[in-house]
Amino acid sequence: MFQGVCNNISTMKKEIKVLDAKIKSLSNFFHSYCKLKGEPSSTNTVTLAQDHVKTRTCGRLLRQDLQLWKVDDFKSRNGHYTILLNYQGYLSQRFTLKFGPASNIVVSNELNVLNIVKNFPNMDAPVAFAFVLNPGAAKRGVSSKCLVQETQVIRSLLCNLFNVVEELQMAQIEVGNLIETTFHCPSVEQLDLQLCFVNYNSGRKVTLTLDVTCLNRGIYPSEILPYQVQDPTGRARNSESLLVEINSAADNLEAGLLRILRLGRCIAQVMQPKST
Repeated sequence: MFQGVCNNISTMKKEIKVLDAKIKSLSNFFHSYCKLKGEPSSTNTVTLAQDHVKTRTCGRLLRQDLQLWKVDDFKSRNGHYTILLNYQGYLSQRFTLKFGPASNIVVSNELNVLNIVKNFPNMDAPVAFAFVLNPGAAKRGVSSKCLVQETQVIRSLLCNLFNVVEELQMAQIEVGNLIETTFHCPSVEQLDLQLCFVNYNSGRKVTLTLDVTCLNRGIYPSEILPYQVQDPTGRARNSESLLVEINSAADNLEAGLLRILRLGRCIAQVMQPKST
């Protein structure tokens, strides 16, 4: 029994060491991202992150009315026109236009995966971008209105997607027992977000799954709740009880922006060891 306790302590020390490294990495990333000076510390980073969240929230509201793209290229040849739009380095949208008796417009999207990973690390963000923006699937139209409609659709999709991934970045820094955030697609028609939390006293880890499929319709998940809890110990009854407890606590949250960040804080509180 003593050997088992020692092994558990050794495992937890290793996990804490890994988490400390992640915290340091996130702090360095945040300081670099915000172009801050001085030596980053976890305490100062949390305070700065909270201020940054407030600033970014205001920025989001303004950004939704601003143009997200710029023209990267324009070519004209033999009655064919090619327009390439760049959406902040994350997405390239190409319009190929042909005017005449049989006019048509072809629209295609291409992701900049390297830039997505660089700016939104540790969450498999390309999975979410690919699901929401559906790159590689060409669309065809016959009217010049197609250009306006497509840019409006992409703007709406990106604004809500940015809201979610930026909230996750803030949660990674602020919520101490949130140790993993991952997007994945259980099917071609569904996008899930998995949040893994740990109780540092007991070592228990649980993974909660949220359905964020609404992002591909340009809808922010303003009332989202977890629909599944996974407990590696296999304690199904405890998992169901925890899900009920989390959803009950989350019922007090107001709907709206920063929902995922606020939900993360709520779950972290539920996962905290109960005082005796």
